[in-house]
Amino acid sequence: MFLFILKILPLLILVLTVGSIVTFLISANKSYHVSSHFTAFPLVYDADTGTSSVTWQNAEVTIKDGFVKGSLDTKQGSFLVLRALSPFPTISVKADATSSIMIRLENVDPEVYTNAVQRTDITFTRVAPSVLEFTLQTQTQKEISVEPFPDFGSIPTTIAVLGDSRDGYDTFNDMVDRVNAAPVLFSIDNGDLVFSGKANQYRLFDHILSQSNKTVCLVPGNHDIRNDGRKTYDLLYGPSYYSFDVGSNHYAFVDSSTGWATKTAIPDDQYEWLERDLTKAEGKQLFVITHIPPNDPRENLTRRESATYFDGMSQDDNLLEKKIEAINDQKNLAHGFPTKVEADRFEQMMEKHKVTAVFLSHIHSYFDSTKNGVRYLITGGAGAELLTKDSYYHFLIYDTQPGGDLTMVEHPSPQNLYVQRYLATLQLFATALYRENRLAVTFFILGIIAAVILFIVNIIIGHWEGLKRCGRWLKDGGHYMRGTYKDSVKHHQEDSDDKS
Repeated sequence: MFLFILKILPLLILVLTVGSIVTFLISANKSYHVSSHFTAFPLVYDADTGTSSVTWQNAEVTIKDGFVKGSLDTKQGSFLVLRALSPFPTISVKADATSSIMIRLENVDPEVYTNAVQRTDITFTRVAPSVLEFTLQTQTQKEISVEPFPDFGSIPTTIAVLGDSRDGYDTFNDMVDRVNAAPVLFSIDNGDLVFSGKANQYRLFDHILSQSNKTVCLVPGNHDIRNDGRKTYDLLYGPSYYSFDVGSNHYAFVDSSTGWATKTAIPDDQYEWLERDLTKAEGKQLFVITHIPPNDPRENLTRRESATYFDGMSQDDNLLEKKIEAINDQKNLAHGFPTKVEADRFEQMMEKHKVTAVFLSHIHSYFDSTKNGVRYLITGGAGAELLTKDSYYHFLIYDTQPGGDLTMVEHPSPQNLYVQRYLATLQLFATALYRENRLAVTFFILGIIAAVILFIVNIIIGHWEGLKRCGRWLKDGGHYMRGTYKDSVKHHQEDSDDKS
């Protein structure tokens, strides 16, 4: 029996290893597919007017502060799928003939939106936490519209702001639940939604996001556009830069996602658009949202320490903690725009237009500073790894009224020591790897189990030679690595002596 096991296990290990690699590659490289019933439309959006249009069933359908996403086939018929970019998008339809247009509107707070639409001839059906379906009866050459008129005296003046969820799926999921229960009008996510722009990562993020019962206004981060991520982001969430008004407040979303890999964070055409946009919004309270901050504040600012997660533990006897802290203290903290020239350009534009606040992320921590009358808020604690000391998971509740309060809502975080943070990061990555590639990881684990069984069987039946050979390889490899290390240290010291 043992001989049979010795014959079959190596083959099983090989099959499981190949299966793990193949399924991982397929999962990591496939394109995003919403569903077999959904047909995506090419993204058409005019950032200057905030509109997106399509000809659908002999009618011209236009959404302002939103975009046309595609069509969805159901038992009831085909719905035109529109996604809101603001809490109060306006939809207009002009048809060549009398007909019925079925609309599926994503990313709105159903209660807030339907209360703001003062039409009794439309029946809204809530089909998901932030999705409405309704039918518009059109007339020949007559434009009809669904236009919300919110009562700003009765809706919340607060918004939620967060960023950098990446592969922290559990933390992000909990934050969505907490924001759902908070009295906020809408949420802003500053980007780095996923770790590397892959379809399996976007699928997990979008599933969690779909549980939000409020409008979530997104902007892409540098991690979101990796691989084929830009294409997936456009498919799911539309334009990467846009703006809208809510009462006397104006919100401008700017795409700085390329700023970690190119010479400029924000392209010139976006600066030109932003200048036009902020100029048109003069007289309103202005808010600008982008992912990468113009400057990294960690060299110049004192971190906003949390009373809950800032641990004053003695580290006198923790040599490993001291070594890691020394290494981190010497890190290059250049996580702002690629050049100071561009950083100055951005900040001068904010100052020129008297922007009230700029919401940012990219750095997995929390910073609050004011420069030339403009407030810069960095909030990067929505789930990504915490490797900046004195950082913690959190999101912000910001009151948009002039002089309104800012509340930082803390979330359970790893202990505030580097060793614990690195261990937590390894656990975070391992959990995310499994969730993103369940079948591949399952094959890999089964392969490890089979290898362990093979090892034990060899010991039981006395097949020592193979084990001894492996032991000699490990021993020789250890000796080689130790010798190489000693040689490198010796050469480094000789070089230092020559320089001195």
